[in-house]
This record gives sequence, structure tokens and C-alpha cells, in this order.
Amino acid sequence: MSVLEQMSAEEVGERLRIAREKANLTQGDAADAIDVARTTLIAVEKGQRRARFDEVRKLAKAYGTSVNALLRREAIHVDLAPRFRKLFNSNDKAEAEAVELIDNLAKAEVELENLLGVTRPRNYPPERPLLPGDVRTQAEHDAMELRHALGLGIRPVPDIVTLLEMELGVRVFIRKLDSRISGLFIFDETLGPCVLLNANHPRERRVQSAGHETGHFISSRRSPEIFHRHETENSREERYANAFGRAFLTPSRGGDAEVPRGDGRIRPANAPAHHS
Repeated sequence: MSVLEQMSAEEVGERLRIAREKANLTQGDAADAIDVARTTLIAVEKGQRRARFDEVRKLAKAYGTSVNALLRREAIHVDLAPRFRKLFNSNDKAEAEAVELIDNLAKAEVELENLLGVTRPRNYPPERPLLPGDVRTQAEHDAMELRHALGLGIRPVPDIVTLLEMELGVRVFIRKLDSRISGLFIFDETLGPCVLLNANHPRERRVQSAGHETGHFISSRRSPEIFHRHETENSREERYANAFGRAFLTPSRGGDAEVPRGDGRIRPANAPAHHS
């Protein structure tokens, strides 16, 4: 039995769909490549009609990939780019290259782990939706809550990259990016949380960017994010992430600030949290 026959029609179709979208081709383009109607191509991608090997070979060529890359069992078929495009609707070349880089790095790492039989820990802290009121106050409380859970006390975080990777299971990559980009964050069920930091930035700035992205991991992990060097706090999510990063990296010694409750009232920071 061939590899293609061993895979379900649904899995093959999903892999073909992701490869097509990554190649920026329409369903019509793909249908023309294998000389079928667009409705047939749609049925293939939905797993309602099994793709033939010759069709997979022609589609692989049209998508700029190989049959092996499409069908090998260890391959990770996730494309992060559409999620970023949907969020930002941007054609910025530097952003697109950064997104492709984190996509390739994360998938390669997961494939290697699968081959070696390595299971990355998934010690993800609870997600904290933004509550009514001052998000900065909430961010500071959530940062202290995570610090206590990690046993950090009030001392500064010595190495946030190692902490994210070893304690929380976040994939952190440091590569050279356009100077305008400080970092990227994405969460995917297959890849887990992934952060890409700019190696062209000084270490102190990379640490701050990592703290910022940790804030997004805590508060809005389902939304991908590109953090720009001189980005203004133009949203509650950005204000939360910046405040979380500062409080998590170098907390104040007060610890008695008040934070908003889900019902809009106020409670002391050292009171038990009851986030939904």
C-alpha cells in the first residue's frame, strides 16, 4: 500500500489546501494544473474525493514543493501566514518574510521532535481575557501571579528565553529581522506558542520584546501579533502586553495594587483571582 493510500482523503486534502494557500494560488489555478473542474478541486481539498497520485504530483509541482514534502508522515502541515494576513491585511515585505521565517522554524523543530520522539512540555498558564477597567493594573496583577506560580518571587527574571522554553514550553527563535520588527507571536494547536525575536536588536531590547510577547501569550494567545519597534499603545491589547512585560521582568515591591474584577468591581491584588 502506498503512502497516499495509507492517508485518509481528508488529511491529503487538508495538506493540499495548505500547500496551495502557501503558494498563493486560487482553487481555479490548482484545478487548471490538474485539468479538472474547480468543484472537483474543492471536493479533493475537503476530502470528499480522493486525490490520485498523478494529481498530487502535478499539484506539488504547481505549488513549488515535492510529493515527499506533501505526503511524508513526519511533515507538519500548518501555514501561519493566512492568520497574520487576516489580522493585519498588510503586504509589507518585511512582515511577510518574518511570518514565513517563524512558520518554517517552528515546523522544522516540531518535525525534528517527532522524528526523535521528543515531547515538549506544555505547561501553559491559564489564558486571562482582558477585563473591564484599567488593563495595566490587570496586567501587573497577572504578571505577579505568573511569577509566583514559577517561584520567581520579586527578583528580576535572569533569562526570559530559557524560562519561556523550559518552564512554559514556548518555542523561542532569535533571528535577524528588519529593524522595524521587534518580535512576532503566534499560537497554534500543533506548534504551540511560538515567539520570534530580532537578533539585530540589542539584548536588552530583545528581553523587553520577549516580555511583551509573553503578555500576548497570557491575554490573547489566539490572535497572532507582530510587535514593531516604535509601536504606540493604540489598543488595550498593546497596553496590557507592555505593562505585563514590564511587571513580569522587573516587578515593583508594592504588590498591593487593586485590579478589576470580572463584575467591574475592584479587589486587592493579593486576593484570589477568579478569571473565567
